Amino acid sequence: MVVTSTSQESLVSLRDIMQRAKVRAQPDGTKHFLPSGELHRICTRENVLNELKKEFHHDAANSFTRWIFDDFESGSKSDPQALAVFGILVMSGDLNKLVRFVENSITDANLPLVWDGETLLTQNGCILNDLRQPGCCFMDDEDRFQAEFYREQWEILPPVLSKADMKQDDWPAFHSHAILPWTYMESKRKSMFSDVYKVRIHKNNHASSEHEHEEFALKILKSDDATDFEFKQELYALKKVSSEPHVLELHAAFKHGDRPCLLFKWAQGGSLSELMEMNPYELRLSGTQLYEWIVLQMTGLAEGLCGMHDAHDDLSRWCIDGKEDFYGIHGDVKPDNILRFTDRDPAGRLVLSDFGLTRFHTKASRSHRRGNGPVSPTYASPEHNDYICGVSRRSDVWALGCVYTEMLTWAIQGPEAHKLYECARLSEDDVGRQKGTWHMDRFFGIDFSERDLSGALGRRFLKKAVIDFIQTNKDMADRLGPQGVRINEILDFVGHEMLDVDYTRRATCDKVYRFLVSVREKMVVED
Repeated sequence: MVVTSTSQESLVSLRDIMQRAKVRAQPDGTKHFLPSGELHRICTRENVLNELKKEFHHDAANSFTRWIFDDFESGSKSDPQALAVFGILVMSGDLNKLVRFVENSITDANLPLVWDGETLLTQNGCILNDLRQPGCCFMDDEDRFQAEFYREQWEILPPVLSKADMKQDDWPAFHSHAILPWTYMESKRKSMFSDVYKVRIHKNNHASSEHEHEEFALKILKSDDATDFEFKQELYALKKVSSEPHVLELHAAFKHGDRPCLLFKWAQGGSLSELMEMNPYELRLSGTQLYEWIVLQMTGLAEGLCGMHDAHDDLSRWCIDGKEDFYGIHGDVKPDNILRFTDRDPAGRLVLSDFGLTRFHTKASRSHRRGNGPVSPTYASPEHNDYICGVSRRSDVWALGCVYTEMLTWAIQGPEAHKLYECARLSEDDVGRQKGTWHMDRFFGIDFSERDLSGALGRRFLKKAVIDFIQTNKDMADRLGPQGVRINEILDFVGHEMLDVDYTRRATCDKVYRFLVSVREKMVVED
């Protein structure tokens, strides 16, 4: 095959068309990507043939076109087998080297090519620039060609993100140099364990057109020795509760290099913490509607937590050893980890999120794990750090009860009272502490003059500030008529059943859920 003279003007023209079709990748815009589908739109059979005719004789150009479009066998028009290879060579200005790829059968299926050390491009461990190898596509002195090919392949082959199939065990793994199709990316939160970004995905690189204009939360887990284990833990948690309407739905999961990534819909309404800084009237609900909404959300959160607490046999294969049924403990229920989605209802729907601390335990171990994660101390249960009691699913019930008192204080008395509630908890001292004065915003106190259940000094008690605010809420709810009666029932249940410092007497999540369902049914009848 003889290479003919090159029409540089036409070649640059096609290259310009492809370059103009590329999109700046965020966050910094220093990289570009060709949206999915654009390669096929631009590089039609006719355009490919015309471009090849400017590099090769007529017969060779036709032969290469048939090879690119994979129609040697029957003339059928199947999906092209080497259109990306063609596009990369056009963009690098090396279309005349296509013959090497044809002779060595290097097609799109062999992409991406990766570096072996610092100097060689390889495919599945096969060196492609060693003349002694049968798959030689790059010469030893072609550093520029290798670098251009390597760079262009990532720009032409950005990943297409599909909605997660919660039944699958394997998740896509993208090379660290793959250019993810973010058209917008803003850092929102950084922690010891993960970074969270607000992102938009290019519509062509999203498998579902219904999410074309949506924003997503991208959670990138920090890479360390425990990352794979933590990734599987969080995925398992999401698998268990993926169908719950009040639990954050996983949209996609993948690895980018060695960093696991989770993609969720973005919560337009922010967090429950942010909501409780607003005046309840900003929800534009009447008084009756507000309390109905509050009780509905409380019920939904309890239902979502029940979904995690209750085991499902069909998911037991996702346990670490695959033998025993596991029970979930969220471990960090708090207003910051409860998000508000306003896509279906202006008032919003509250959902549990952030399963990074989730742990799963067997029946034998679930109530005997000492809390050692970075759980928020405000919502930690009295038994959280006890060696004897440890943490259990009822530790989550305690935290949820704390959140419920805040929600009801906010709904009944407003955001200022919610702040005063926090200050009152913070200013209440423990009893009998000998070394200094400790001020902690938590819902229980410690009396160091008495012994706890294990016999150690330090009896836990529900803080007076919590009891007082519950009573104030009850007094104000008395003015609400029939609804006030139901709100008072909830306040009594939370104070006595959920915030019992003795975890053995504390309600289960299922009991909480069933109680709230019964209250809602009464409210509907009385409406």
